[in-house]
Amino acid sequence: MKKSLLPILLYSAIANASVPSQAPAPIEKPKLCTVQVTDQYVKATLEGSKSTAAYMKILNPCENDISINLITSDIPAVIEIHDMKHENNIMKMFKIRSLNIPSKGTVELKPGGKHIMFLDLKKSLIAGESHMLTLVQNDNQGLNIKIPVK
Repeated sequence: MKKSLLPILLYSAIANASVPSQAPAPIEKPKLCTVQVTDQYVKATLEGSKSTAAYMKILNPCENDISINLITSDIPAVIEIHDMKHENNIMKMFKIRSLNIPSKGTVELKPGGKHIMFLDLKKSLIAGESHMLTLVQNDNQGLNIKIPVK
């Protein structure tokens, strides 16, 4: 009797061990990459002023270039991305559609160069306050940052 059970037990063990799992392999979502921001601040407004600017350093640690196409904020204003250039010995400011940050590169928003412009402000910005800013990338990811008023 012991001899006749052994082949059945061996067959059963081998058959069960060789059955592949029917569960599908998990699908890995691609890791999203986003910019990193340092040294951010928005200038306090002078009394009666309806505009101001924000400055910061934006680092792109990603393998691909990233564009900032939209900026939103809790600051009640029209928000635009601007750049500056000399034209006929006059420094001119102009709106740009997006801010391009090259792969592994840094773009510095600074006075006299690229910056975030707040126009038609509905209230004064006072030094010591902080506000929220969202940088929306070309892949529609948004990076929320706290930005102090200085």
